[in-house]
Parts: sequence; C-alpha cells; structure tokens
Amino acid sequence: MRSIISIALCLMIGLGVSSAQNVVLNGVVGESVAFPDAVKKSGTLTHKAPFSSSSARTRPVSLGQSVTLLCEGAANGPTEWRFKQQQHDQWQSVVALQDGGVSPGPGFEERVKFVRTENPRNCSITLGPVEFTDGGVYECKALHPDRIFSDVRLEVLDPFQVFVELGQSVSLPCRGNINKQIRSDELHFRWQKDRQDVYKHQNSKTTYGPGFENRVSVSLDRAPHGDLSLTIKEARLSDQGEYQCVYNIQKENGQPPLVHLNVTDLQKLEHKLSGEASCF
Repeated sequence: MRSIISIALCLMIGLGVSSAQNVVLNGVVGESVAFPDAVKKSGTLTHKAPFSSSSARTRPVSLGQSVTLLCEGAANGPTEWRFKQQQHDQWQSVVALQDGGVSPGPGFEERVKFVRTENPRNCSITLGPVEFTDGGVYECKALHPDRIFSDVRLEVLDPFQVFVELGQSVSLPCRGNINKQIRSDELHFRWQKDRQDVYKHQNSKTTYGPGFENRVSVSLDRAPHGDLSLTIKEARLSDQGEYQCVYNIQKENGQPPLVHLNVTDLQKLEHKLSGEASCF
C-alpha cells in the first residue's frame, strides 16, 4: 500500500497538482494519508465575474484548457471581442478583425484565434491556454455601428482532483442545496463528462451515457439530503477527464463545480519505474 501511495504522489506531482487543488487518493475521502505540502487539500478555486447587470450566460472552463466562444451572425465589417475582468470596470480588447487583419489585445497574444468556417459572418474565437485572470464577461461586437452580437461570462475553475487505480471503484463528490421537502418526481440532476451526459435523473427516470451503463450510480436516498456523489465501478482509462454535476431545472452547479478524474495503471507504472531503477 505504501508503495502504491508513493507512486500516486509522484504521479500527482508530474500532473502538476498544486497545493491550490483538492486531492482524493483512489476515491477515498478522509483516509489517513500524510500528503506533502505540494499535494495537501485546500478549497477549490473558482473565478467568477460578479456583473449582476449582465445577462450573459456562464461558461465554465478549466485552468490551462482551451475554450471556444461563439459569435455567429456578426456583421461583415470591423468586429471586436472585448473583455471585462473580475473586479475591474474597464473593457479590454481581446482580438479585433478589421480590413482583413487580426489584432490580438494585450495579454492575449498567441492565445486567441478565430475559428475558420464557411460562414463569413462567424466570428467565433478559441482562447487557450486559459489563465486564471481570464475570468469575466466577453462580448463580440461590431465597431461600426456599435452593436453586440454575443456575450458570455467565463468562469475559470481549478478542478478538484480525484485519483483511482485502473479497475477499481471511485466516488466523485458533489453537494447541492436541494429543497429538503422535494418530492422524488421533482428531483432533477445530471453528471457530465467533457460536456457529455454520464448519468441523468429526471421525472423519476434515470438514463446513462454510452459506456457508463451498469457502471455508474447515485444514491437516490442521499440525493434529497444534498449528496449527489457519483460512484463509478471498474474504472477504465477512458473514464479519465473532467466531470461536472448540475441539479434542479435551473441547472445549478454542484460543489465542487468541477472534478478531474485521473485513472492510473499502477502495475504498468511500477514496471516502468522498476525498469528505470535497474539502470543504476
């Protein structure tokens, strides 16, 4: 067991898990394991834009990943994406398209590009790798005349990290502020992996995503108490990725808002490490 924990810790450090991230080893919360400072538990980091006056929809994205911001139906003339950062009132230029030229704004050089499509009025952009200070409201607007075509609120998340060994079971945590008096037929929630449904419960009916049938479950007895944790049996390498839990008709985010599952093949890793050690 101690050798497995040591290998997992090495893997955490190799994956860049910092002290600002939550860590669960093999899906067990509360197990007595002495983690070094580099992988100690702490709160999940989120960066939310506080603009209550904006009707922009919220788009979560993981720190370091890429995100596509859609803008379709824009004018044929000069177009700009602009950005208002959290706790700042000033708009900043993300990228401008004018006279056939593309001009990234300060801080977005080499990180933003227009999405190429056959639609000449599509001014969607891809931003990445996303930085923590990228959280805020983004607008796609025409410069002449001044008109907004699209807006979105970007929420940058530092995911809760969970580790599990290949073939073992794991629990992904999720808590929701669910009405204690809710009827069973009013209970609505879903789990998604990489924005695709894994588990969905709605109108007393449960459905599963491809490849997750008979392998995932949520305790419907615990759900009315706010515990929407997802159990995955016989973890596969393909299960690795980012998971998100939402609940209620309004699709409120559960806590933590994002969970990253790391599936490790420890036997393969041990064999690799033993081979490297034999070279000394």
